[in-house]
Amino acid sequence: GAGFSLLGAVMRSSFGTVFVAKDTISNDLVAVKKVILDGNPELINNEVMLLKECRSRYTVNFYDIYKLHNELWVIVRALG
Repeated sequence: GAGFSLLGAVMRSSFGTVFVAKDTISNDLVAVKKVILDGNPELINNEVMLLKECRSRYTVNFYDIYKLHNELWVIVRALG
């Protein structure tokens, strides 16, 4: 979905599951955090805005975000 091929789950928590994935256009490896949308939409929008603006060598780089059905896919550049 959304131009990414999921390669495998690397971590599961009560908040979501993190996958390693490949961008099907650039072939970059990324991390995809799939979060079930059942919470406060304003809180989710604030989190998205924070991720989009955050640029630091101490954090992962925000790649993109997609809403698919009842899931939010947060895409960040994979560190490796």
